[in-house]
Amino acid sequence: MSDDNEVELSPHAMVFVAWSRVWSPLVDDALRREAWEQLALPADFDAVATDFLTAFHVAMPQPPATLLLHAALNQDGGNVREDFVRIMEYLDVEYDEAGRLAPDHLACACELFALAIHLEEPVLVQGLRERYLGPWSQMAQQALQGHPALAGVVAQFAEDVGAL
Repeated sequence: MSDDNEVELSPHAMVFVAWSRVWSPLVDDALRREAWEQLALPADFDAVATDFLTAFHVAMPQPPATLLLHAALNQDGGNVREDFVRIMEYLDVEYDEAGRLAPDHLACACELFALAIHLEEPVLVQGLRERYLGPWSQMAQQALQGHPALAGVVAQFAEDVGAL
């Protein structure tokens, strides 16, 4: 996503900017820790950092709670990515594939969700929540049943998504 047209977001939308930082593999630990603290997430980030990376980012062949929405929800990648590209176009967000996350990465979805909240786009907010963010939360909670601290993080995300 492009940072060329930065907008001052509403406080509720900023919650999802923080979530984007939590989920993004492109964010360093200092920014992730800051977002973790802003969201008052359970567990100490430093204590769960390795488990967090394994659960969401680096396990092979894929993490138990993958952040690629098409894979997490067992949907066609091309169709899901096309949905997100259309959402970006609708919200007038430029997407540059070079060095960026896939359009259907949860971090990107959180940024788009934040912008939809800020722009008061209730149909888009509801659609993202019902088609992608809510189902991802359910999948991740099931996948992380053996990791209570990480399941708690996902539960907080689900609560924030559902609060709208």
